[in-house]
Amino acid sequence: MPEQTSSEPSVSAHDHSQEQAKHALLVVDVQNGVVKEAHNHAAVVANIGLLVSRARQDRVPVIWIQPSDEQLPRGTDSWQIVPDFPREH
Repeated sequence: MPEQTSSEPSVSAHDHSQEQAKHALLVVDVQNGVVKEAHNHAAVVANIGLLVSRARQDRVPVIWIQPSDEQLPRGTDSWQIVPDFPREH
């Protein structure tokens, strides 16, 4: 039987933290004022929630991108992240 080869580098248990540091989940614009009118809002929010939960379970950093502008003034309700997935501090 031929030996299987892979283009993926072998990662030992010692290297796992270094490999893990190469991954992160970016959550962008999941703010009340952005997603309130999104098509299939509930499904979109639920899917993002599942991704966030899985990332946290796998100890993958979750990075929240929460921009502000004239339509999303910092500190307003429309600027806030939707309450379905509170951020960890």
